[in-house]
Amino acid sequence: MDNTKIKRIETIVEEIEYSPRSFPEEYIEELNCLTGNSWTKEEYLEYCQEFYSRSTLEETVYALLHDGNYPDNRETDVYCLKTLGDTGLAASEVIRKLRKSFVSGEDEEFFGQFPDLPAEAIYQWLYARLENWDEKPEDISHKFAEKKRDSVWFQTDIPGEYARYKFLRFALYDRKLLFITYQNLDDEEKRDIFDYIKG
Repeated sequence: MDNTKIKRIETIVEEIEYSPRSFPEEYIEELNCLTGNSWTKEEYLEYCQEFYSRSTLEETVYALLHDGNYPDNRETDVYCLKTLGDTGLAASEVIRKLRKSFVSGEDEEFFGQFPDLPAEAIYQWLYARLENWDEKPEDISHKFAEKKRDSVWFQTDIPGEYARYKFLRFALYDRKLLFITYQNLDDEEKRDIFDYIKG
């Protein structure tokens, strides 16, 4: 489908989302013509409300063009930390206690047994590795100057694919616990990133 048709669908979806009770009935016929669907007003309203609550505009338009199926943009979450020995706890329990201790400020003895992660080095390497991505922080030199929770994110389109993109966010809890969220990374990117972090 050409870009002009996609832009027109995006415009109609936005107008329906912003005025769900008063948009012209002609939009339904036009959308069905553009998408090849035979949907009712209620069906389009359902998807446009999804755009408002959970989906991006591009993901919503993708669904209209693919029988109501959203693009596969599933996220994966990974936690990374260093230990000085066996904690005697399952990994999930260690992460739960670290996050709780970060929020509450309690259990400093438990929190203190984990060494700091090299936050600045990780982010500088990441920035260089993803320098060709479309969206990234312009300056990360101020990040993690203090011990707190801070994060940066990167995003780029996947060439030739509409409504699918690569996304990567790094969040650090007090330099102890690194939380990584990513979607649509290729195998080489994942291998490079996690090999570097493992050191």
